[in-house]
Amino acid sequence: MLKIITILTIYLTISSSSLHAENKSIDSKNKILLKEKCSSCHSLKIIYQQRLSKSRWEEIILSMHKHGMTKLTKSDYINIIKYLSKHYNQ
Repeated sequence: MLKIITILTIYLTISSSSLHAENKSIDSKNKILLKEKCSSCHSLKIIYQQRLSKSRWEEIILSMHKHGMTKLTKSDYINIIKYLSKHYNQ
């Protein structure tokens, strides 16, 4: 019984570490995407100073896209919103 618990504990620890690393990798990719899409028009400091709700970030990104933001795919839009909502929310 102790052997099963030990194996299960090791498995859960490895799974948790792997998931954390995957989330960190996704965050890094989304941060790069944010820099690529937004910094061509303005400083990222403008973004970093904001603390907005997800719906407000959605409005702003759509507005920026309408005003000439570099090509923005639906996937880019979703990933930028996820990143902003996670790191720069209210």
